[in-house]
Amino acid sequence: MKPDIYFYIPSDIYNPEWPKSLKDNWISFGKGPNIWTYFTPIVLKEKGYDVKITTKIPDEGIVLSHSRYLPQKRLVNDKTILICIRADYGRNHMAHIHIVQNPKQPKMIGKDILERLFFPGLSFYIPYWPQPGLIPRDPNRGDKFENIVYMGALKNLHEDLRSESFKKELENEGIKFKIITSRANWNDYSQVDGVLALRPTSGDSDLRKPPSKLVNAWLARVPAILGPESAFRALRKSEYDYIEVKNIKQIKKAVLFLKDNPEIRKKMIENGILRSSEFTIDSIANRWIHFFENVAIPYYLKWIKSKIYRKTFYFFRSIRTGIKNL
Repeated sequence: MKPDIYFYIPSDIYNPEWPKSLKDNWISFGKGPNIWTYFTPIVLKEKGYDVKITTKIPDEGIVLSHSRYLPQKRLVNDKTILICIRADYGRNHMAHIHIVQNPKQPKMIGKDILERLFFPGLSFYIPYWPQPGLIPRDPNRGDKFENIVYMGALKNLHEDLRSESFKKELENEGIKFKIITSRANWNDYSQVDGVLALRPTSGDSDLRKPPSKLVNAWLARVPAILGPESAFRALRKSEYDYIEVKNIKQIKKAVLFLKDNPEIRKKMIENGILRSSEFTIDSIANRWIHFFENVAIPYYLKWIKSKIYRKTFYFFRSIRTGIKNL
């Protein structure tokens, strides 16, 4: 018998006034945890896949929730499994399965020995949803290359790109660089000719970050200049996916290169249109359904049948949690 599937949102977080369908306005809906735990089941239900939203952990079935919403303790009984959506957060010690948003994460169980031992559990990559209500670049802009934007939190932008001197240098080349920090405006690429993003630091610290800026650029039909992040590199298949930069000198060179080469920009846009088909709402919804049918449900059926496995699992997880909390 197929188990019920629930997306858990704590009662003090859940708002009954939230949008109810994909036709509603999601632009200012909320941050990642709510997109993962509320937008996801709304999409799946509209596709006809039976999932439920709950503010109370059920006694039986498959329960998914965001890492931020889950304490590091056992929440479910032997007839229920817990799937933790990690996103930018850490692993939940008692979760049976983890969902991650960076393609590199499933291979990175953890650096400390406690993550590699004591039944670390399965991890699976499912892309984060594209920007709700995304408006692509206006095709009437033609070959213009005048407006480059960074859309995101200011803390995630390299300090060199925040300087007035950098903006002035680009203005002298006929290019405006705009930093957009308001979430309500992150969907509008209608007047955007290029995307630029470089974090203050890169490396292991970016392993929890999704490739959203690249995916949204593809969907918006604009070329992207991006830092050396693992998520971007994991998706890269050709030179037309994006231009990688590591410092201010390389950024200036890349911007001028795109300005002077409209044919390259055209190829990057065409390539982005092809690549973006993997990251549409419909494509990601199909990934979720595949995950449930081929991973989560078979695991659940195995779980409820094996008392020995259940006891072994919780024994090692309790040791792991206890040591971690010392």
